[in-house]
Amino acid sequence: MDKNSDGKITSTEATGLMKKNFNRVDTNKDGSLDKNELIQLANRLRRNNQNQQGNKRRYISTEELLKSAPKDVMIEPDITYRKGKSEAWKLDLVMPKAKSKEPRAAIVFVHGGGWRSGDKRAGYFMRGAIEYAQKGYVCITVNYRLIAEAPMPASIEDVKCAVRWLRANAKKYNVNPKRIGAYGNSAGAHLVCM
Repeated sequence: MDKNSDGKITSTEATGLMKKNFNRVDTNKDGSLDKNELIQLANRLRRNNQNQQGNKRRYISTEELLKSAPKDVMIEPDITYRKGKSEAWKLDLVMPKAKSKEPRAAIVFVHGGGWRSGDKRAGYFMRGAIEYAQKGYVCITVNYRLIAEAPMPASIEDVKCAVRWLRANAKKYNVNPKRIGAYGNSAGAHLVCM
């Protein structure tokens, strides 16, 4: 766009959305976009993209997850909670390493993503599970079939199966099956309400 190679973009050099939004981007109102204004624009676009991506952010691998786990937390990754062929029927279990005489309360974390995208390790879901495990809870982060794989109510059935799995394995993981809560955002909030 910098047709005269002077290190600035004027309104006559700008095209497309840059031209349309030129006055907004030209924060010092000097009639041209300098390097600092373009950096500010790039940072704003990057932040907006990250906010829009939500659960589409890069997911951490099992290896990265286990390597980065705090020392006071135990993680069992990719547990199959339902029989069948779907790769989506996996959960990660996060719990305190310290033993407890009393069964612990549990939290089920369900990711959002408009039922189209997302992952059990995205954003707050794994981070939240680790934080609450450090406070004494047993947590699971759940993947479920997205609508590209199976239409509604498949995702609802999957989350219910994950909760049933947790109840069925309550003794093994020292969970009080009467004290299971759930957290989700967006599509995940819908699923935990069902």
